Amino acid sequence: MLNEPSDFGIYILSYPGDFHLALSLIGSIRHFHPQMPIIIIPGEGYVEGQHPFDVPVMSKPSGYWGELGFIDRKFWAFQGPFEKFLYIDADIICTHSIDRLLQRIASQEGKFLFANIYYAGDDWTIPVGDPSHPMHQHHLAWAARALGSLEHMRALDPAYDPLSRCPFNAGIFASSRSTFAEEDFRDVVEREAAYYRSSLGKDFSWRTEDVFYRDQGRLNYLVDHLQIPLLNLQPDGHDVWGGDARLVRVEDVLANKTGFSFIHWAGVPRPSPSFFCSRPLYWMLKRTLGQTFVEEGYKDLPEIPGYSVWRHFHPRQSESLSLRSRLQHSYKDLKRIVRTELVNAGLRSA
Repeated sequence: MLNEPSDFGIYILSYPGDFHLALSLIGSIRHFHPQMPIIIIPGEGYVEGQHPFDVPVMSKPSGYWGELGFIDRKFWAFQGPFEKFLYIDADIICTHSIDRLLQRIASQEGKFLFANIYYAGDDWTIPVGDPSHPMHQHHLAWAARALGSLEHMRALDPAYDPLSRCPFNAGIFASSRSTFAEEDFRDVVEREAAYYRSSLGKDFSWRTEDVFYRDQGRLNYLVDHLQIPLLNLQPDGHDVWGGDARLVRVEDVLANKTGFSFIHWAGVPRPSPSFFCSRPLYWMLKRTLGQTFVEEGYKDLPEIPGYSVWRHFHPRQSESLSLRSRLQHSYKDLKRIVRTELVNAGLRSA
């Protein structure tokens, strides 16, 4: 077993709307690594002192770090107390021991960034460079979804080739405190904001996506722009997309028998205390999902993929989740269901 060093820890960005996810993520990490230091980075809407966590919550940093907004706040990790760290979005859960990943992170020196790289080498460059290749359009679409506007990024920085490698997801990455400085983020955001004014005729905000796809596009850009060594989280730190989590069994997770380390609910309905997350009401929610999930294998699914794993690691697993919490989350799903049914009936526009 790896003895986690005092200069290593895990950061989780969480805001009031996903506290329920972060709680289960913390529980899952502790199942495999009970002594692992964990710090919460507070997202927008957080009120100091009003949270359910028994781990430290980071205070707003000074300088430009404190100006980073929305999900770019995850970059507070680069000025936090851990010399080396793993960053994880709240909509992720740990499903396997990450000892080997931690050992790899600990062995790295200098500047580096670990991320999930899904296409490497020729698997990426050949389809991208060949318009007749059957994966060409797929890869272009992948890059646009992951990075933002390829056209505007090239205009912002003509030296940047957004298709030179497969973009990574910024929901989980590992790095060192020294990899990026405050000025690295200030530089790219100030240039981006100037481009918004001069070329797009609008003001920049942390939620705009006209150039970069938010934090993910900026982090990918900075890795290339500053020539940061990019390493693969695989084979011992990779994730399964939440839409495929129907294959995950709680007993396999507890026995450390899954072949992957994380479930990531990016882009798909997340588990919650909602009454619509499991049968008998789940069938109503499934009607609203459309192409959000791959269709094969979902017609008989009794719950949101990964719901049982999330529920197991929730700190209230041994008791009923509060009625208030369940109703609050159920109301969101109910609104979605009603809206979809009205659209299907032609009583409301999409």
